[in-house]
Amino acid sequence: MRKIDDIINDRAEIEQSLKRHKDAIKILEEKKQEIDVELMKKFEQEGTTSSGTTTANCTVVEESYPRLSDAEVFFDHIRESGDYSLLYKRVGLKAWREYHAMYGNPPGVEESTMKKVTIKLK
Repeated sequence: MRKIDDIINDRAEIEQSLKRHKDAIKILEEKKQEIDVELMKKFEQEGTTSSGTTTANCTVVEESYPRLSDAEVFFDHIRESGDYSLLYKRVGLKAWREYHAMYGNPPGVEESTMKKVTIKLK
């Protein structure tokens, strides 16, 4: 049976490796964004939205996303119309924790627990 110190050290090593990989991914994502901006400018200059090489095909796709400009008006609409399909059907964790600390569980919500390991590198 392994000692707890050895297990913690193994876990810390994995955590350090994850951090190195996350840092590398962040750098790659930034480079990807720079190249995407360059591609979009080039496509715009050439009046096209797609092109390809022997390595890859590339297409500029435009998608729409909601941006809440007036929360009060939006939630009034939800209440009046009863169209709750516009909302995610999950409880916001931070908001629930704050509410739970002050008032307990709101109606229709059950508290569940999960154990997990946390580690802080030195």
